[in-house]
Amino acid sequence: MYSAFVRRICPAILTVSALGAAGTAGFRLGVERNVRATFYRVGQRDYETLVGQTGPSLLHVFPGDHALGGTRHTRDALRCWFQRLFLLFPELRFEVKEVAVRGLPWDATIMVQWENQGRAADGQPYSNQGTHVLRLRWGRVIYLHEYLDSQRVAEVCLRLARQGVREAAAEPITDRRTQRDLP
Repeated sequence: MYSAFVRRICPAILTVSALGAAGTAGFRLGVERNVRATFYRVGQRDYETLVGQTGPSLLHVFPGDHALGGTRHTRDALRCWFQRLFLLFPELRFEVKEVAVRGLPWDATIMVQWENQGRAADGQPYSNQGTHVLRLRWGRVIYLHEYLDSQRVAEVCLRLARQGVREAAAEPITDRRTQRDLP
């Protein structure tokens, strides 16, 4: 019992004390900078940066009943989702409005308010706004839920599907989570 306490609890207590107020503020500032940089990179079609920051098991939720909707639980499924996103929206830039970070490195929640602009695959302008809620565990994204006007996304998917873009009419990219995948 004593050794389990020393191995698991004491390092967390020491880390909290060592972090202090300045360390906590530094952690939050670092997370905010990383989030802003990652949104910029995703707007440059570099989604591998984000995929590389995820845990081996994650939950990605994109609302709506359309080709981009649904949930994913693995890096591979998230990568496929991004590939489809940029096939349907080849130009998509994000402007991060606000980032809020709560928690510490081993368990942090982040909320990101953003606006985006770009073009759909047919060249038509597209814009939306929303919020991402992320959860980090030891610096890895384990939860990513996107809150946005999913009706705008559905309308673009329907329009592209009518123009013959097969991916716009495809079933959502999903995968099955197994018991061993649970974080």
